[in-house]
Amino acid sequence: MLTDRDINSPIRVLLLGSDTDIGTTFLQHANALTEFSVTPIDSQTFLADQGWHEDQQETYDFLVDALSVGKPFASNYLEKITELQQWAERNSIHAIMLSSVQVFSGMTDHSYEETDTPDNDSKYAQNLIQIEQRFLSYHENIVLRSGWLFGGTGNFSQGPTNKENNFAQQTIDFARNAEALPYRDDFTGCPTPISDLIRVVFSLIKQRHYGAKNTGVYHYCCAEEVSWKNYAKAILMVASQYDNNIDGQDFLDEYESNAVGQDVRQSKQSLSCRQIFNHFGVKQRPWRTNLKNFIKGLYQDE
Repeated sequence: MLTDRDINSPIRVLLLGSDTDIGTTFLQHANALTEFSVTPIDSQTFLADQGWHEDQQETYDFLVDALSVGKPFASNYLEKITELQQWAERNSIHAIMLSSVQVFSGMTDHSYEETDTPDNDSKYAQNLIQIEQRFLSYHENIVLRSGWLFGGTGNFSQGPTNKENNFAQQTIDFARNAEALPYRDDFTGCPTPISDLIRVVFSLIKQRHYGAKNTGVYHYCCAEEVSWKNYAKAILMVASQYDNNIDGQDFLDEYESNAVGQDVRQSKQSLSCRQIFNHFGVKQRPWRTNLKNFIKGLYQDE
C-alpha cells in the first residue's frame, strides 16, 4: 500500500463506529500512535440517509468496522454496510471488519477454526454472518472474530448470548439484590478485553500496510477458557473487594449449590488462534488482570 507514498507518511484509517466502546478505545490508542491518522465516523452519521462517503475527499488506506459487532442493527444497516464495502473496494481501501465468536452456536467439542462454517441461527448472528460475507467478497479484506468482549469507556461487556446489556454490571446487580444468577452453566468461552482486541487490530493494519499479503478470516481471543458460571464468579470475586453489599464467597457458594447439574451439555464458544499467530505473529494474552481493572473502574465511576 506504499507504492506511491513516502514510507514515513501516516497510515490513514477511516473508523466506522467511533462512538462505540470499541471505536472509542481505538481512538484512544490511535492518539498515542503518531504513525496513524484516523478519521472517525459515528453511527448516526453512517446510518443517515445521505451518502456521506461520496463527500469524502481524502483517500484512506484502511477501513475499520467497529460498529457491526455488539450492537443491535437498524433496519437499513445491511444496505448501508453493503454500500460502504462497495465504496471502499472501488477506492482500493482495505477493510478490517470486527466480528464475534457468536456467529457460532457452540455446539462443538473443539475451539472453532477459521474454516468452520458459522451456524448460529439467532437474528443477531445471522446479521453478523451476512455482514462478514459482504466484507469477504473483496479478497483484500480481513474479518477478525473475537471472544466475549469487555471494557471500553461505556463499561461494555458481553455474555455468551449477547442478550445482556452489560454482562458484568448485570451480574453485580443480581448479587447486590441477593437474586439468583439466571445463567445456565452451558457455555465455555474466552473473555477478551477490548483494549487487547485493539492491540491486535493495529498490528494487522501495520503488517498489511507494510506488505503482508494475508487476508480473509482470522480469530483472536484471550488465552484462558472459562465457563459462563465461572466467568460470573470471577466478576463477583473482584466486585466483592469493592462492594460491601456483595459477600463474594457466601453468594458464590449458594450459586454453586443452585447451579445446573453437571449433565448439562457444555457449548464451546472458543476460538482457535493458531492461524493469526502463524500469519501475523499475534500472541494471546490472559484476561483476568484486565477484568480486575475493568471491575475496579465500574466502582470508580459510580
